[in-house]
Amino acid sequence: MIVRLTTFILTMAFVFSSHAEWMLDSNNSTLKFVSTKSNSVSEIHHFEAMTGTISDDGKATLVIDLASVETNIPIRNERMQTMLFNVADFAKATVSTVVDMSELDNSDIGGIYSIVNDVTVDLHGKQKTIQPS
Repeated sequence: MIVRLTTFILTMAFVFSSHAEWMLDSNNSTLKFVSTKSNSVSEIHHFEAMTGTISDDGKATLVIDLASVETNIPIRNERMQTMLFNVADFAKATVSTVVDMSELDNSDIGGIYSIVNDVTVDLHGKQKTIQPS
């Protein structure tokens, strides 16, 4: 099964903690991605478990539990876990970037903060920086 990850959509809700660090509200956050099979069939999937923080100096880190992939088809979940993500050897993926904390600190409570930044993805022990297009 050859699956190509073509895009991902990330909606993250962070809550401010008393330690000047923002924590991901996992219950109100979603990470979706699209797989394309045989260059013709595209489907949206998501991860059910992730954690994230934004430190007081603006370093944002998202840690994704790759075993939590959900495709709504159990055998496909299993195949993605073993054949695509190889969760036995690489259980987690990490996405990181830097956020301008002055903009975030001045945002409204419950408001939406949108950033367009380079992100670094650490997957299968390899890191790659991705620039927004």
